[in-house]
Amino acid sequence: CVNKCTKGTKSQMNCNLGTCQLQRSGPRCLCPNTNTHWYWGETCEFNIAKSLVYGIVGAVMAVLLLALIILIILFSLSQRKRHRPESEGEQIRP
Repeated sequence: CVNKCTKGTKSQMNCNLGTCQLQRSGPRCLCPNTNTHWYWGETCEFNIAKSLVYGIVGAVMAVLLLALIILIILFSLSQRKRHRPESEGEQIRP
């Protein structure tokens, strides 16, 4: 029986890095399950390195943390200016 999962035929399904498996619903690509990449798409055509995702998420978190620290510093400085007595820095005259 020849189907889209039969190797060497013109109608062979291209699963990229996945494997073709004939199921009751028809031929289907099974994407590889690896420790280094995530795969998706009907024919495993899309993949992304897990390290890239982790790096991007880490960088975004670092930028957000830095922004939060800067906002806290600016807020505390504005509060300090606001609560400073007006006579501070002026000499008292007799």
